[in-house]
Amino acid sequence: MAKGDGWVYVLTNEAMPGLVKVGRTSKTPEIRAQELSSETSAPGPFVVAYAAYASNHEQAEKVVHRKLTSEGLHANKEFFRCDTSDAIECIRENAEVKYEECFEKYEEGTINYEDGSAYVGEYKTSADGLKQRHGQGSMAYTSGSKYFGEWKNDKKRQGKMIYQNERRDEMQKLIYEGEWKDDQWHGQGTMIYEKSGYKYIGEWEDGKKHGYGIETLPNGYEYEGGWEDGKKHGYGECEWENGDGYDGQFQDDKRHGWGNMFYSDGSEYEGEFENDKKHGEGTMTYANGDKYEGEWRDDKKHGQGTQTFKDGFEYVGEFRNGKWHKGETRRPLEYQNPKPRPPGSHTDILIG
Repeated sequence: MAKGDGWVYVLTNEAMPGLVKVGRTSKTPEIRAQELSSETSAPGPFVVAYAAYASNHEQAEKVVHRKLTSEGLHANKEFFRCDTSDAIECIRENAEVKYEECFEKYEEGTINYEDGSAYVGEYKTSADGLKQRHGQGSMAYTSGSKYFGEWKNDKKRQGKMIYQNERRDEMQKLIYEGEWKDDQWHGQGTMIYEKSGYKYIGEWEDGKKHGYGIETLPNGYEYEGGWEDGKKHGYGECEWENGDGYDGQFQDDKRHGWGNMFYSDGSEYEGEFENDKKHGEGTMTYANGDKYEGEWRDDKKHGQGTQTFKDGFEYVGEFRNGKWHKGETRRPLEYQNPKPRPPGSHTDILIG
């Protein structure tokens, strides 16, 4: 036994429904349960539901107690008002478990519901006599939807749900596989519309995309980056079916903030976006070698800027709605005494 190693346990007592005792011992949990049962104040015998042999078991017990208390489950001293599975999970998540024994057993069978839905798998019976889905099991709903996976306290925890849409003319089969919380998609998960080919792989919160994820559309569009409340948010990268690409900031599903736009014809824009449009300061380099540096509004050059043509000619000044407004042209030195140029070239444009 390494120094500091010992047992962290969960005990139950039939005379104390709804309560569990979470403690530690350097002996065995069975001996500790016998010691507690022999005390005159004990209402009945204690039974070991779970035992974990852990590193630094004294510290592990403190961490588990703090965690359960923070969730409002503390009843008195080492007793907590929670389900045995909650205490077990808390130990597994917060202690460095080297070895464990779980003595809590669940029944297996079928639960039929009034609406015609049916559950087959593990379940437990609550203090008031109700059967609760708990452990591994499958659920068949009257709509045709099905769930396969893990349950906890009558709610989905980790598994696969196949949704069957009664409108047969649309994307009728939606599949989600991953983590759940309070019967909602929560944590890591994958959602697929089987008929259309739409897919999302990533993080969820309360049934919505939230965190980091990758979205793929059947037309070839792909987005990888941040999400918030079901919408693209924060830094992300995307590519459209026509070959255009973008990396930068998003807000409410739109390009918003600083970003880089790469066009399939070779043009590039680096600068500010607002509500999915070039807006603010930015630089556009065109595929033919022309360049614009300056202000934008609603996807158009607007405000102060400099437009440079590939042959060296420049326009410097004000733009309005994408057109020159008030400014001047500048010629390269080699064009100070130019030869006659054909009418209509950009050097013949008069600037007001």
